[in-house]
Amino acid sequence: MNVHTWLDRLLLWQKFIILSVIALLLASIPTALYLNEAGKSLAAAQSETAGLAPSAAILKVIQNTQQHRGLAALALGGVAGAQEKREAKQREADEAYEKMDAIIRGFHNRAIEQA
Repeated sequence: MNVHTWLDRLLLWQKFIILSVIALLLASIPTALYLNEAGKSLAAAQSETAGLAPSAAILKVIQNTQQHRGLAALALGGVAGAQEKREAKQREADEAYEKMDAIIRGFHNRAIEQA
């Protein structure tokens, strides 16, 4: 049986259905590839967002440590009132370290906890 005779026998709506199926198949490949890449981008954005809180906590620890170091140098230098400020900053730094410790324990990563 010849292909042309087979196509000639089909009604118009049947030909449109065959063309529609072919078009859907051709469109589905790039759509699937796009959705796959979009999913990767979304996962990366969610991962970055999840890392904001731990990063902010680490930066707060660093900031408090640096400020405490400066106040400790002033207190050792005999600057009036520096000792009280250093003690207050020490408490603030200790709180930041406790928060950071809780975040690290939340990772459940043995290597990070040991470090």
